[in-house]
Amino acid sequence: MTTRIDPRDMAGRPCSLAAALQIIGDRWALPAIREVMLGNHRFRQIARNTGAPTDRLAARLKALVESGVLERRPLPDDARYSGYYLTEAGRDLGAITRELIGWGDRWVVTAPPGRIRHRDHELVTHTVCETCGERVHGEDVHRDDLVPGWDQSGPVTTRRPNDPTAAKRSRTAAVRTSPPRGPQSVTLERPSPGPPDVLTAPPRHGEPDRR
Repeated sequence: MTTRIDPRDMAGRPCSLAAALQIIGDRWALPAIREVMLGNHRFRQIARNTGAPTDRLAARLKALVESGVLERRPLPDDARYSGYYLTEAGRDLGAITRELIGWGDRWVVTAPPGRIRHRDHELVTHTVCETCGERVHGEDVHRDDLVPGWDQSGPVTTRRPNDPTAAKRSRTAAVRTSPPRGPQSVTLERPSPGPPDVLTAPPRHGEPDRR
């Protein structure tokens, strides 16, 4: 990949999934990659077979080239023009696209519009751990967060030991949020009768009563 993303600079949880979607998460990215995998390297072929607007497709193909997923090379049958070809990073998306197609067949479409074959039979795959050789089941897979300050539930807030400023902030917050002690009462004095819509206050000490 020519473009690398530091997961610590991302909003939210540092995760390669979110980083990958910044590259291939656009609506037209994976359909365009699918067409190149099927051997359609010309722009007009990719546009026709994806149904993407040409301006959107041109921008997406340019971004995929800049990200190192695709590369442009002269077409073998007409070197005057360049086509789009998979890089090593692009070829590595083959398993992902097959899994997404299988997921779509099972859960999204009314009937599978195609079939993926392995030699002379339909391809059926499962994941095997290369270390122990066992078949992988979802309940046996767990994630370890390698970026400090994160765990499964989200960001971890830690307070340095013997931090006087943190203790002071905690006491200040407690004072601000503590309810007042003891019963609280408010006395409202009824104003003397007077002209309509006029409230008169009692005279202050030492002032003559002019009412």
